[in-house]
Amino acid sequence: MNGHSEDREQPTSASSASSTGSISLTHRHERSLRTHFVHSIIRPFRYFILKPGDPWPAGSPKLTPYKSASKTCSINERQVASIYVYDLEPRKSRTTTSKATTNAAAAHTSSGIKRRIYYIAGGSWKKPPSIEHWQIAAKMASAVPNTAVSVISVPLAPKETAPTAFPKLLAMYEVVMNESRERGERVIWAGDSSGANIVLGLVGEALRVGRPGPNNTMREKLTRPLPAPDALFLICPSVDAKRENPDIAKIQKLDPVLKADVSKKFAIAWSGEWSVDDERISPALDGREDIADHVVQLIKERGVVVHGVTAGYDILSPDGIKLRERLEKEGVPGKWLHWDKQMHCFPLAWIYGLPESKEGLFWILDVLGEEG
Repeated sequence: MNGHSEDREQPTSASSASSTGSISLTHRHERSLRTHFVHSIIRPFRYFILKPGDPWPAGSPKLTPYKSASKTCSINERQVASIYVYDLEPRKSRTTTSKATTNAAAAHTSSGIKRRIYYIAGGSWKKPPSIEHWQIAAKMASAVPNTAVSVISVPLAPKETAPTAFPKLLAMYEVVMNESRERGERVIWAGDSSGANIVLGLVGEALRVGRPGPNNTMREKLTRPLPAPDALFLICPSVDAKRENPDIAKIQKLDPVLKADVSKKFAIAWSGEWSVDDERISPALDGREDIADHVVQLIKERGVVVHGVTAGYDILSPDGIKLRERLEKEGVPGKWLHWDKQMHCFPLAWIYGLPESKEGLFWILDVLGEEG
């Protein structure tokens, strides 16, 4: 266990696990009355949940971390290639550095940190991290031994779109990956929903650097290969912005959070001048096995492990499951959790006491603890 077993509730019903190939799949089926009640309550208000609010200014937003996250973690703000990064580290392991320190890598190094998670929060490409995101980031940093979590503040639509944001994110990626490699950290890029979408698109873009071919139009000045992460962790990812999977319609009436047409509208707004078919918008689009430098091919080639979570009452799950199946077909290793009758990004709702959400969080923490 990873220091959180005292909070774990006993499962209310059996789960199944299978490992027929490279993917180890845990399949859970139960839904408590409490969770069923919450789903029923929030479904009529999902339009308010999805409403993005006033647009954020262009550029990486300067964030104000929720105070609840600072109870267990120290939080250090820095800028990397114009992108704000917030490093969360367990208080007991943080060391003090001089204000005169000029080495960006040394300024946020803590003793005992062996694993760093770079986290991109979801929010329909339009919202900054919520309290749920700060809480799960703090939990990862405080409950998983020797781990720091760096929350990335991504430029947000509609003032920024993927064509303007990706060059900034790619420059940031190069710097932080080189920093982590210098420190000997095992690196995991993680995200939920649209954040997981950006993680997949960004990592695919980074792994194409230095490779010949038409996909390299945005990277003329970068010729040397960029480091690959050791692993990805995708929580209810958006992987196909077209939202045309026929299974989506079957789930739509059961999904208490998302609407397919609204989700597609947000994805189109993020895509800007790029097509929704672009791999940086739909990084695991079905039916593109033959395309050169597909993200799954690159992940396999560089030995990246991919873990993930999908939920039965989430319209994004049919395409997320297709991604998982494609990864398994290509022999990419990883651990995945699929939980029937659970909503989009259900592990993030652990702070509200939902038993399945807490179990989903514990599963994530266990997998992260076994990483490296």
